[in-house]
Amino acid sequence: MNGNATSEIFVLLILCSAVAGLPSMRAGAAGSSMPGGANDMLQHKALFLLRTSLQKEDRWIKVHAAEALLPFGYSTEIRQVFELELSAHGEEPKYRIGIWRVLAQAAPDLAERERWVGNIRAAFLDVTGPDRLHAAESLAKLRYQVQDREAAAFRHVAETGEDRLAANTRWILANSGELDRQLSLVELLESKEPAARASTAYALGNLPQLPAPAREKLLSALVQEPTNGPARIYMMSAVFVHAPSGHQKEIKAALLSQARTGDQAVKYEVCAALAKVGRLEDLPFLSSLLDDTNPDVRVGAAGAILRIERRHAQRDL
Repeated sequence: MNGNATSEIFVLLILCSAVAGLPSMRAGAAGSSMPGGANDMLQHKALFLLRTSLQKEDRWIKVHAAEALLPFGYSTEIRQVFELELSAHGEEPKYRIGIWRVLAQAAPDLAERERWVGNIRAAFLDVTGPDRLHAAESLAKLRYQVQDREAAAFRHVAETGEDRLAANTRWILANSGELDRQLSLVELLESKEPAARASTAYALGNLPQLPAPAREKLLSALVQEPTNGPARIYMMSAVFVHAPSGHQKEIKAALLSQARTGDQAVKYEVCAALAKVGRLEDLPFLSSLLDDTNPDVRVGAAGAILRIERRHAQRDL
């Protein structure tokens, strides 16, 4: 076993000891999941909830519902809804970024996608614009690759921007997969500003891969983060997403415990983490959130259910 692996396991053991004794959130016996027929019904319920939310919910909840549906072949329906949103709210700061982001992902061809991505890029580069923070996060989520001609402008924001804007911009640059850019993002876990640490951890949880040096720094930051700190849930989520499969159990137990007592933002983040790496055994928990009082939590749970079911089906092919 190499030094990196040993360090990660050591910090994971610290985390596990911190959550020892927490009540289990899993329904039924260990390793249980819903029977096949129940899973089919659950998928239909989740899909119906997302399509209804796409039509009836407002603004960012509508965005989240659209993005949960996009991998499952509803691009035409989503475009129709968001073309109406564009007509009604296309000049509204911040929300317009969400509209453009959805239209970029639902675009029928590359040229159309580039049109909407270009709008978001222009909003980010507008130094007096009202929605640079939203534009930076959306470019990062779209896995935007910075071009040479604009690299200096992006690096300037990454180095000098306000905490959250700097974190989101470093996230964009980290999409290159280059180690130095990913480590530059990880550095902000040491910020004195909780919002910056939260944005950084959120970004790390959304990167497809995290190199060992970055994982070690993330684990160390989690151990040091105050128990009631706003960044903690995003650090826990990122650790869970990037942990080796054999080390996810206790981290997941801690996440699910947080979801039991946390607010809607905590529940939504737990759903997002399960959407990425959750398993069939998590379906009972997610099913319970389909009846949550908060519509964004319901959307997050529905999206996670469909993603888990699709991963399971692909393994069986």
